[in-house]
Amino acid sequence: MKVLFNKFILLIIFGSVIFSTGCDELNNLPLNIPVAFPFSTSGSSTALSDSATIRLSDVQEWRDNQDDIESVKYLSAAYYTESVSAGLKGDILVEVYNPLTNTVMLSETIKNVDPTKYINNAYVLGFSEAQIKLFDAYLSTLTSNNNDLSIKGRYKISSITGTTTPFQLTGRVEIVLETTVAL
Repeated sequence: MKVLFNKFILLIIFGSVIFSTGCDELNNLPLNIPVAFPFSTSGSSTALSDSATIRLSDVQEWRDNQDDIESVKYLSAAYYTESVSAGLKGDILVEVYNPLTNTVMLSETIKNVDPTKYINNAYVLGFSEAQIKLFDAYLSTLTSNNNDLSIKGRYKISSITGTTTPFQLTGRVEIVLETTVAL
């Protein structure tokens, strides 16, 4: 009987913890928002680049939840190829800037890559912890008075080799932001 009573007490305590925690969690909704930086390069040079500046309010999911976003931070990033000229290979540099200070926050170079490998498969970018902290610090400047930011992405392919000129490469880099949205 004592064992049954102890199990009952534990069940009540466990249920109370779940209920009280659950109520707080029902006030917020986690939402992952992908921010895509498209790029397109073409030419006969052995180094080609493109850049894009994205305003968060231009991203539909951000705009739909903009007034209710309580926090935001970096979650992940990936590179995708959409089209590429035959035989093209090179070193791909991906950089993300603070457009106000032109400071590089995230940067990675993918060495001697065959972009065709990433037409149907993403290359997951692996930024350093220090870079992610710098990017998160920039994202933390969002406030209820200023809930929109711009982010600049730069893409460069260098040391290009290939069998067809002009060299052509089109793709995108997607950064996924982890947000907390108030209900």
